[in-house]
Amino acid sequence: MKTSRLGPSSCTRSQRGSLGVLLCSFVFMGILGIGAFAADVSHNVTVRSELQNAADAAAMAGARALINEDTAPLAEYNALEVARINSADGKSVTNDETGSVSIDFPPPDANQIGVCKVTASREIKNWLSSVFGHPTDTITAVATAAASQAANRINANMLFPVAVSLDAGPELNKSNGNTDPQYANYKPLKDLKIGDRFKMYLNSQQIKNACYTSFNSKNTNASWLSDAVDMYAGITPPQPNFIPEATAGDTIFLQNGTATSVLGKEPRTGHLTDRDIVVMPVITGKAEMNQSRTLVGWITVKLESIKKESGSGSSEVLTGILMKSPLRGHPGDLPSTNDNQWDQALEQFSPSIVHLISSR
Repeated sequence: MKTSRLGPSSCTRSQRGSLGVLLCSFVFMGILGIGAFAADVSHNVTVRSELQNAADAAAMAGARALINEDTAPLAEYNALEVARINSADGKSVTNDETGSVSIDFPPPDANQIGVCKVTASREIKNWLSSVFGHPTDTITAVATAAASQAANRINANMLFPVAVSLDAGPELNKSNGNTDPQYANYKPLKDLKIGDRFKMYLNSQQIKNACYTSFNSKNTNASWLSDAVDMYAGITPPQPNFIPEATAGDTIFLQNGTATSVLGKEPRTGHLTDRDIVVMPVITGKAEMNQSRTLVGWITVKLESIKKESGSGSSEVLTGILMKSPLRGHPGDLPSTNDNQWDQALEQFSPSIVHLISSR
């Protein structure tokens, strides 16, 4: 009977095979660990982004409520509600067993009406990292928004290309020096208040209180103006910076009457009157065509109608209600007109600004 023996080479091969299996196991575990880390990092980043978006929106909603004394008591409720309608990790951003939302109101700085700070947290489960002893992460996002009294700059594509005069009124009749009876009840913008109805006359002979503007570009034409109105009305897609941003104190250019049929056509009129607000630049003095003026501020108007008015000598008359609407923009003091009454009117009419600030 023959006895079988394993020689040295067979033992070496067996040991090498064992080491190979062990090495492969280590490599596999390493790949698994890296994959777990990558998957959980991706999950973490996604939830953090969702949570930050919810916190930003909630802070803006809370700050917006602080603008008005009547809505200020709703600031916390509004912030919580806006957070709730957002989601992170597939769940509503609210106070529950896996997350929390807290609302604070830090003291406002100068020119700020109020500040709302939102802190949102969510505990998330890790998918594969839990195998390595890291089952959960807590993600936190913080956002702070401020409501400011007045804007000294308005972002691009937010201004309607019609400048309105703060103080212009009806022309006097050259023969007798009296105002046409048709305009006996007319009040210039500076003499109105929020909620009043206001008429803006373009290319008018009797009241030169509004004019098309190309803002800081002097060499534009009717085609640019038509495109700007269509974009503002939402008829055509927005083009970045097509209507430039504007800063109070800038020189802006008033255009001639070649484009005075731009507004009185459908679907433009319907789209503009459907908007919640229209933001318009404000100047002083008569709105004379082919002139330059200093931009002194802004108004927000809910347009009611755009039409020709018999006897006005104008191509379009815009009628709207003066609003005090919050906007995104740049807070700051408006330039002085050197007339206290006018400055008070500008402060009253200027839209309040709601904007995100560095969290504090």
